[in-house]
Amino acid sequence: MHPTEEAFGRTLSKMTAILRSHPDPVWTVWMEEAEHLFLKGDPNRAARKVRGAYGGMGSFNDAPQLIGASPETYDEFEHLRDLLW
Repeated sequence: MHPTEEAFGRTLSKMTAILRSHPDPVWTVWMEEAEHLFLKGDPNRAARKVRGAYGGMGSFNDAPQLIGASPETYDEFEHLRDLLW
């Protein structure tokens, strides 16, 4: 696996873990599906799934609220969201 794909996989895994701990019903499932594609050995489809979450009103760019998350967790979330883009 290419190092860039490995980094993408690690970032996606961290993002999915944050979403699971502060569930947003739409985006948790979305990123879990992308992670599943990655773990099945299809990083290209996983990346397309993730990229499909961005753009437009109500997209992943502006939708998740992470209710109850600490400021540190939210900062990490924003950082991972930027990396995944």
